[in-house]
Amino acid sequence: MNLSSLIGQRLMIGIRGTSLDRETRVHLKKLSPGGIILFSRNIKNCRQVKRLIEQIKEIVFPPPLFAIDQEGGLVVRFFREVTVMPGNMALGAADSPELAFRQGVLTAREIKAIGFDLNLAPVVDVATNPDNPGITLRSFGYDPKKVTQLAINLIKGMQANGIGSVAKHFPGKGAAGKDAHFDLPIVPALKKELDNIHLFPFKEAINNGVKGIMSSHVIYPSFFRGEKIPATFSRTLITDYLRGKLGFKGVIFSDDLEMGAITKFFPFAEAVVKAILAGHDMILICSDYEKQRLAYQTLLKAFPDNILESDLALSLQRIQELRDFCSHFSDPPAPLIRVKSQARSLATKIAEQSITLISGETQLPIIKAKNPIYAIIPNLKMLESVEDKFEPDENNFIIREIKKYFPNIKADFINLDPLPHELSSVEEKAKIAPLILAFIFNAKFFPGQKQLIEKLKAYSAKTIFILLRNPFDLQYLNSRQTVLLTYGYRKVQLAAAIRVLAGKLPARGKLPIKV
Repeated sequence: MNLSSLIGQRLMIGIRGTSLDRETRVHLKKLSPGGIILFSRNIKNCRQVKRLIEQIKEIVFPPPLFAIDQEGGLVVRFFREVTVMPGNMALGAADSPELAFRQGVLTAREIKAIGFDLNLAPVVDVATNPDNPGITLRSFGYDPKKVTQLAINLIKGMQANGIGSVAKHFPGKGAAGKDAHFDLPIVPALKKELDNIHLFPFKEAINNGVKGIMSSHVIYPSFFRGEKIPATFSRTLITDYLRGKLGFKGVIFSDDLEMGAITKFFPFAEAVVKAILAGHDMILICSDYEKQRLAYQTLLKAFPDNILESDLALSLQRIQELRDFCSHFSDPPAPLIRVKSQARSLATKIAEQSITLISGETQLPIIKAKNPIYAIIPNLKMLESVEDKFEPDENNFIIREIKKYFPNIKADFINLDPLPHELSSVEEKAKIAPLILAFIFNAKFFPGQKQLIEKLKAYSAKTIFILLRNPFDLQYLNSRQTVLLTYGYRKVQLAAAIRVLAGKLPARGKLPIKV
């Protein structure tokens, strides 16, 4: 390969659309990227994605590594045809390494059959900061040893089935107070805390053969002599520590350089060079073709000046080794129809073992009553990443599941951040309702949800709070309130919670965070 092709190998890029238009074809031929990451915008169904991957392979050589974020829970790209797993914190509440391994196996088999090489998962950040807006349910929990045990089993399950696993976000951003998608977090934690808590899962993942690690756009000023630059740009952290001291021999990926943590504070071309100089093998640029072209041209100009040349051969070797691992997997997969059936059963099992009960004044299970149950339900259809059948009407999935056990139900749908008139209406109905099911969505970051909790606490003896999005919402409740935690709002989790309400299932989950 000539220099221009070699430069492209250092890029993992996103594309637009569900098929290749003329501009995208020309773009891919020009850049010859080493990796392609696909998002929901690229997905209609499995057959279409498989064909898209085949078409890209026809025009890009060597064939790029195809990556996806199919973490489970909050972050998934397929909502149909590939099983939506409950997510990391549900696994943390279920506290079962065996279930984590099985999830790795079955997720790998499902996405491998479509043509993917990498799953940019798992998140191994340790959830130590309740004010962290970007991690919460994406973490396995607050205990670094349990996080590590679950992560390693998930990694082993995926990699035993030909999918390269990428642990993220090095060196850990569970303590961050901002979301790097929008701003640049600074983690003031002492080096000892970082070393013993946040770095621990990465060290063990490396010891257990994880193929990839993704860095984070977070500043850790106390870690290396007061260095006040994002980990993305830190050669001390990426090369000297991760590659040198920890001995990681796999591929190091940056997080998306289009995130606000980078674009708000650094010129883009400068960020590209700094990320490569830090020691990343591949940098991610997930959507903007102009920025992708700028990165390519910037690197093309930098290499002849010997600015970046020294690490090129080693990075290309690591990328090729990862490509070989993914392409030479020889074990025949199980029939896909059986894999999908097993995966659906596993998702249900994880959800059922994760539901956590905090007992209060309202007793569970609910005894069937003639009087109607009053359900307060957030309009989940307002979310981008939601399954189907969540329209705010009588056919809503939550209502239909409740009616299986309690036909006499009245419900109100409210905004994710409820408006004052909605709160007033709900409060009036709560006064006369014999039993209230309050489905709470992220009171930590939606003031209206927090106000809803405060209003309903006056009716603790007849209210059950079901926390869907953020287990740290527990801090707004006390020992009087009865609470169920689902660790997510996927269908399997909602169905499991309602079965617990009806007494059809025990609440076996253990709270995986500290509140």
